[in-house]
Amino acid sequence: MKWVVTAPELLGDSSEVMARIASRAWWPWEAHLGSNTCASALGAAPFATMPPWHGGAALLRGARVNWEVASPDGEFREAKSMVVEMDCPDEAQVWARREASHPFVGTYQRCGLLASRPYFLQTRASAKEARKEERMDGEVPRYALWYGEDNEQWVITEEFRLTDELVVDARCKDSAWMPWQASANWEVSDGDRGFVEDIYVRVEEMLTTMEPTL
Repeated sequence: MKWVVTAPELLGDSSEVMARIASRAWWPWEAHLGSNTCASALGAAPFATMPPWHGGAALLRGARVNWEVASPDGEFREAKSMVVEMDCPDEAQVWARREASHPFVGTYQRCGLLASRPYFLQTRASAKEARKEERMDGEVPRYALWYGEDNEQWVITEEFRLTDELVVDARCKDSAWMPWQASANWEVSDGDRGFVEDIYVRVEEMLTTMEPTL
């Protein structure tokens, strides 16, 4: 019941490992979280059965585990800074036709994991730019780009509806690991519980340009 790191020639042999973590997570990038990032499982701990002095945050924090690294003498020490991460760009760009007035277009930043996949939040600058013709006082609402596992689709919702698929502003019925890998077309809400296909809406990955070293 552990994820382990071994030398290549020891693949399948867990008798000699260089690092380990006790976790039942499906994927190694979720192992340090203590479980999976399935939306239906988040917060599913039986809080009602916990004593009043045992807060929900403490219960979830207690589920987190750390990787352990082997030392030369064969013992293991806790490595709190060690994590396994999914190799994924930190930013995504949502595009639409120039004449479109979709408020969810713009740059999105990766913020974490949900349903084993990364989720992204629209930057505040993009949120303001998308509403440049509107007069809005105070903080501008943002959008979230995430994978809805209940309906196996990538969706764009308002930020406060993260993990809630009841009200969706745009969707792509594709279970690709990343939103820019989806082959199906995006559909946009028509405002009346229906959707209209919009071939101009697309998501692209934003790769960081590496500075040349001298």
